[in-house]
Amino acid sequence: MSIASNQNPNGDEARKSVEELFKTVIMAAGLILTLLWGLTQRPVDPGVLRLVQSASLALVFSIIMALLGLQFIVSALERGQSAITRKPTVAISFLLAWVTFIVGCVILALSIFKVH
Repeated sequence: MSIASNQNPNGDEARKSVEELFKTVIMAAGLILTLLWGLTQRPVDPGVLRLVQSASLALVFSIIMALLGLQFIVSALERGQSAITRKPTVAISFLLAWVTFIVGCVILALSIFKVH
């Protein structure tokens, strides 16, 4: 494999890593949302229900940000741009996806501890 065919191997590895992390957020948040909505099938008090709703909103927002970040990567690839992971749109969506995912998980933990 020549260097001409793969001009930026580190950039390609970084892009693949970011794509995998976006996919991980989507998969994990989707799974947690499914389990979270199962929690609402039990009789719970309104305080727990508000926490579950807040966690659901945070997790849905993280899924949307991850999908948006993947779209930014795809559009940059179609335009033939390099250093895709350093683009502000990808970086901001990556940061927001992971921060809201972590916030949603913390709120979920709080709601589980309030149930028991």
